[in-house]
Amino acid sequence: MINLSSGDNPITVTATDGAGNPGTDIITVTVIPPTPTLSPTPTPSPTTTPTPGIIVGAVVDALAVVPISGATVSTDRGGYAATTDAAGAYLMSNVSPGSYVLTASATGFDPSTQAITIEAGVPVVVNFALIPVLPTPTPSPTPSPGIVFGIVQDEDETPLKGVTVIIEGNNFSDNTETNEDGFFTFENVLSGNYTLTFEKEDYETQTMDIALGEGEVKDLGIITLEQVPPPPEIYGYVVNIKGNPIEFVRLRLKGIKTKVIKTASSDEDGFFEFTDLEVDTYIIFAKKKKYRNTQRKVKLGDSESKEIEIVMKKTSKRVKEMIEDGQE
Repeated sequence: MINLSSGDNPITVTATDGAGNPGTDIITVTVIPPTPTLSPTPTPSPTTTPTPGIIVGAVVDALAVVPISGATVSTDRGGYAATTDAAGAYLMSNVSPGSYVLTASATGFDPSTQAITIEAGVPVVVNFALIPVLPTPTPSPTPSPGIVFGIVQDEDETPLKGVTVIIEGNNFSDNTETNEDGFFTFENVLSGNYTLTFEKEDYETQTMDIALGEGEVKDLGIITLEQVPPPPEIYGYVVNIKGNPIEFVRLRLKGIKTKVIKTASSDEDGFFEFTDLEVDTYIIFAKKKKYRNTQRKVKLGDSESKEIEIVMKKTSKRVKEMIEDGQE
């Protein structure tokens, strides 16, 4: 068996004839390869295109509840967008099915977002109510505060320490006390009209109205307080005819008009006093055992005080006996 390859194959043939004579010859055998059978081309399957969705709705003012014209509604992906008409309505077509974040925005309003899901061929209604952006208020300039100060003294031009100074007005109130130099000050006081009051025991209360400008430093100068005159009083001594003090004398004061009644007793120096009296004429009765009853009339004017001396005489033996017997 001879194996032949594709193409021309030379073959040498040797043979002997009948007479016994040998002979040689070369022949060429051409091998033609078989033609391959081609496979049939497959037919592609038809591609199914999904039906797009639709988004419709309206954009309104959340406060005025009126349509917003020219608002933009857009998706976070896919590049879909629409603009509202005069009625605030919008339409977004040919939207591929899937999940989106829809944003509505308009000039002068805060934007609003909503998450939606689009299904094939199913319209989705999405409405927006936008809140207007409130204008940022322009801050008012901070007013510059002012300062108020001064000195308080008495009628002798002596500085008064411990005077209470009160400032009130323009929805503001504060107080302080003068130092040993009579000085006082109020800081951080806004512009406006104020009333200052000066108070100290045994002095007349005084008030002062001022107008303070913005950032003004106001010197009130010197404020003089007048001392309150003491109320009228009667005081003095009870003595005997030799001028020696008499102790434990019982004294009784009676006002003729005021009807006031006060009592007192003399001390070891014979001293006595009646204070806090009013303008009136008073009668003072003095009484002590072994002395004759004595009385004095004293007239007091406005803010007047008087010092008096009451002289008491001892009772005689005869008078003493009459008193002891209950006789006048």
